[in-house]
Amino acid sequence: MTDDSLRRILRFCAIVAAALMGHGAVAQTPGSVTVSVIQGGATANYQIPWFPNMSVLNALEQALPTNPGTGSFSLNYFPQYGGYFVSTIAGVPAPGVNEFWATCLLPGGPGSTTITLPLAPNRILVGSGDTVILAYNQPCPGATSPH
Repeated sequence: MTDDSLRRILRFCAIVAAALMGHGAVAQTPGSVTVSVIQGGATANYQIPWFPNMSVLNALEQALPTNPGTGSFSLNYFPQYGGYFVSTIAGVPAPGVNEFWATCLLPGGPGSTTITLPLAPNRILVGSGDTVILAYNQPCPGATSPH
């Protein structure tokens, strides 16, 4: 190996390392995920431990049924889309009411933007420091659509 090729390899490795560190792609230490439920002007936040390959659905399953005031939640599955959406939390909305729960994700890290999720919380992974947001009958604050 010549000095020139070694220099190129080291330069390439430095560029890749800088890019990975700047985008948070380096392995994270175990932490937590926050699930925020927004309803009628009130926000309830629940922190749960994060684990590798945790999906949005896993976060909801851990946070909601175990916290007072949320009781339970139910999902509807849409086979044509291959995904779920949150239909009720603690009985809200009542059956027959045409209102909805918006599901969003706010990735951890500086400069992150809230993203409105499609109907597939079982396929979207969360990272340590992320926030899953459920907003009743309103869009998530600051959310952009993935479409």
